[in-house]
Amino acid sequence: MRDTLKNVALLLVSVIVCTLAAEGFLRTLAPQRVPRFPRGLFLADPALVYRLTPGFRGVASTGEYRTSLRIDRLGLREDRDYGSKPARTQRILALGDSFTMGVGVESTEAFPKVLERLLSTTEGGGSVEVLNAGVPGYNTRQERTYLEREGLALQPDLVLLNVFVGNDIHDNLHEERVRVVDGLLVDDSDAPGGLLPQGLRIALSRSHLYQLLWPLQRRLRDATYRETEKQRLANYLAIYARKPGAHVEAMWQATWKEIARTRDVVAEHGSRLAVVVIPELRQVDPTTWENATDYQRDEPNRRIVEYCRREGIPALDLLPPFLMAGQPRRVYFRIDNHWTVAGNLVAASALQQFLTSFGLAPGTSPRIVATGTGGWR
Repeated sequence: MRDTLKNVALLLVSVIVCTLAAEGFLRTLAPQRVPRFPRGLFLADPALVYRLTPGFRGVASTGEYRTSLRIDRLGLREDRDYGSKPARTQRILALGDSFTMGVGVESTEAFPKVLERLLSTTEGGGSVEVLNAGVPGYNTRQERTYLEREGLALQPDLVLLNVFVGNDIHDNLHEERVRVVDGLLVDDSDAPGGLLPQGLRIALSRSHLYQLLWPLQRRLRDATYRETEKQRLANYLAIYARKPGAHVEAMWQATWKEIARTRDVVAEHGSRLAVVVIPELRQVDPTTWENATDYQRDEPNRRIVEYCRREGIPALDLLPPFLMAGQPRRVYFRIDNHWTVAGNLVAASALQQFLTSFGLAPGTSPRIVATGTGGWR
């Protein structure tokens, strides 16, 4: 009996040591995509589904970065609290998702603050404030709702509506399936997929070993997993299709509705609106499109810009400047797929040129606007 207990204890110790060794190996040499946000960052909100927790302090970390998060009293990712707009100051409010918030970089390295510094150097530009109202996972409907409820109180002269190609068009049609559980975002669409209770899965989610093994167990126990993932990818790529179906057109109609409502809200406030199209890594990586005969890389970007042109809304497509920047892995994180410091600089530089060309930057007047390969439209 004593020998049996010793063997069991030895086996348990061996399993623990091997597990820790595997976890350390993956974290160092082959990091997986793990949840990036700390507990407590999110707060449930009846109108917005969720929001950033005012006054939150924490750290966002993955295998690729470790950055500080400071949320001000208004729920913005800012290093100071903002009040009424100072005299002789132009205030720009940047609405968007995690790309706008600056996931993966410090707040001063995210493109809203880089843009603020670039605009402040414009001759005769005066004082400029660019406020970062980006919230991870937000779609255009949530951004418009936030603008109506709270954003306009910040007295913006210009509102930047940042539209992420990766999921905004899809999410504008579908209801949010996320909720806040103990300060974390939980996607209910993934809830039925695991053997372990949801609470334990949340606790293990930051383990790189767990993230490696999770899809493996799905493949082993679910005969339909491969087909399900194939269909999910097809749905994801539908907005790139050269011949989109009715469901895709419904997504676009929902998107046009939200952009138009945002324009009207901004106009009633006496401010101005500009739309910025944020490309996903898939669009910037040339290997993705080598044999993509049924899909067009810039299809969603083209449709957004053309719609805005018809509606008289200035619009910037960031795909051309990111293609010109080259080396996708220099401007996007390899695993996380958000912009690096270099990527945020590319975006801010293109925005500075765009705002100056449209006379939207302080101290500027409208000039001839470049199109196509120039990087803005």
